[in-house]
Parts: sequence; C-alpha cells; structure tokens
Amino acid sequence: MMNKTMTPETPLRISLCMIVKNEEKFLANALNSVKGLVDEMLIVDTGSSDKTKEIAQRFMDELGEGCGKIIDFVWVDDFSAARNASLSHATGDWILVLDADETLSHADHEHIRTTIRAAEAKDIFGISLVQRNYLNDPRQRFFQSSHGDRYVESEPFLGWDANPLTRLFKNHQGFQFVYPVHELIEPAIINTGSKILRTKIPIHHYGKVNQKDVVQRKAPQYLEIGGDKIKKFPTDARGYSELGVHFIVHGDFAKAKEMFVKTLELNPRDPTAPSYLIDVCGRLGQFDEVVKYYKKGLEIAPDDKDLYLNMGLVFLNAKKFESAMKCYSKAVSLDRTNILGFFGLGVCHAELGNIPAAKACFAYVLRLDPHNVGAKEWMKKIKS
Repeated sequence: MMNKTMTPETPLRISLCMIVKNEEKFLANALNSVKGLVDEMLIVDTGSSDKTKEIAQRFMDELGEGCGKIIDFVWVDDFSAARNASLSHATGDWILVLDADETLSHADHEHIRTTIRAAEAKDIFGISLVQRNYLNDPRQRFFQSSHGDRYVESEPFLGWDANPLTRLFKNHQGFQFVYPVHELIEPAIINTGSKILRTKIPIHHYGKVNQKDVVQRKAPQYLEIGGDKIKKFPTDARGYSELGVHFIVHGDFAKAKEMFVKTLELNPRDPTAPSYLIDVCGRLGQFDEVVKYYKKGLEIAPDDKDLYLNMGLVFLNAKKFESAMKCYSKAVSLDRTNILGFFGLGVCHAELGNIPAAKACFAYVLRLDPHNVGAKEWMKKIKS
C-alpha cells in the first residue's frame, strides 16, 4: 500500500550510506557512480588519515547544502554498529548502501528507480542487488566468466563471483544491521513480514582484485570478529560457514572442516557446505570423507557446479581420469563458460590419450582466458 502522500509521480529521495577508512584511492569512483541517483550522502569515517574526508566533502558540496554529512565513528570491531550509525542520519525515502571500492553503473540508474517504484507499489521494503566481486582467478568459488558480459565495468577482469545482498531498502522503518562481521539488513526486513525483491542489478566490487594486500592484512581481523560472532550467535549456520571460508584463506583446513561440519549440523540443507567440505577434506587427504560429502551434495545441491569441480579435482589428483571427466562434464553442462571445468576435461582427455579432444578443450580455455598459463603449457606438451 503506497504512502497516502505519495503518488507514482512523487520523486523518491535516496540516501547513500557508507563506512570508510583511508579510501582516497577508490572513493571518488564510488561517489561518481551514484551521481544523479542519490540525493544525500551519509559517510561514516572510522579514522581516516588520508584525503578520504576531503573527497567525500567535495561530492557533498556538489549535491548542495544540507545534502550530506561526514560522521566520525570510533571503531569497535563491529561493522553493523558502523553501518547503523550511518542509517541513523539518513533522511531519504530509501537507503542505498555501498562500500568505497564498489560502484553502480550509470546505465542502471533508471532501472533502480523503476525497481524502487515497483517495490513501493507492492509494499516491499527491501531490494536485493548482486555484488560482483571481480577476480582474475577462475579457481575461486562461484566464479563466473566475464566473457560476453554487457557491462564495461567487467572488461578488465577475467570474471567475478556473485553474492546477492540487500543493499537498497526503505528508510524510516527502524531497520538495523545485525552481526559484527558479514553484516546483514535482511533479518530486520523479514521480521516486519515484508518480502525482499530480488534483482540482477550488479554492484561492481573491485576490492578482491585491487586490494589483495589489504584483504590479506585484514584476514586475522575477520577471523577474530568471526569467532566472536559464532560465540554471540551460536545457532547461526551462516556464521560458521563464513568463518570456514576465512580459515580456508588462512590455510587452516582442519579448522575450516570443523566450521563446515557445524554448518551442516545447524542447517542440514545448506547448499554450499558439501562442496567446501569436499575441498578441505581433499586437502586433508580424507578420501572417505570426500565421498561422503559428495553424496550429501548430490542430495541437497545437485546443480552446484563447484560440487563437481571440487570432486573432479580430487579424482584428478588420484589419477582417476574417467571419474574426473564425468565430474568436469557435469560442471561445464551447468556453465558453458566454466574455465576450470574445460581445463579439467582437457587434462583428462590428454592423460587418456584423446589428443584432439584435449586440444579442443584447451583452445576453448584460451578463448575464455587468453593468458591461462596451464592451458598454454598443456598445448605445448601435447603438440610435442
């Protein structure tokens, strides 16, 4: 039901809410990307010592008097607390949340406005966007190739992993982010009985590829905050899964396994835990456990391409090439731009003596990823 004072022609004001610290390299791109879309900027600064605040103020001045505010915030190891500080100052009808290393495409601005209108008409309070974490490493989970993508933002990168997040939501509802790390607004929206409108509008996120040193430096912090999170929310399956991923990055596969096992204990239908468990159990040399979690994955997530990629790698390392080929074939049937799947198929064909098929697979990998070192080396090997 639409607000009584609101008509379909009434302009809806959008408040941008951000948290930042020492983001002078990226902030201007983020703020440029929402020019003409947002009416207000609320930026929480957790202790910048560079020109972050100056850049933010310049964009606020361009918006006009009273259209922005920089809020100094003492960091308390809680991303939700910082996010909520920004929300408390927002005056717009809807709130857009971005990080400094993210952008929106100007081509999507009108789509965003019409989507908000559609949500208003249906009394929907949240809109989910798709965060694209750009990557140049196809081994990352959920990797999608940028081959044939229509967005110019993806052109410099091999691909991305996709993460749906509710970053656009109605203001003045008392919504607050929850969880100290990997914070979410979704629980607050769902608790009102409202639905979340799912879209494919991308948030372009460059942090994983442009700030690898920062990601590595923050890894211990995420482990610590993630550990505190599962203590505070001991029945939240997602928290254990998130912490398991951080342990993989940290190289502690035994601890990662413990986290994913707990994830399945709390949520036996978790669609991602089995493929993660195949990965970590394979690294730990626990083949019986690998088979167990592969069967579990087939039961609850038969369309998870990473399930087949991880199992294929286990078979490949065990030199069970025909079994590996079945897994990789299934993976590429689910995603025809799957670089790892076609590479694995090429290796299997080469090891089994089917050279024409191997060449075709490696040629296709090089079409998707012209700099793929492994495919180039195999092409040289099978030609000699």
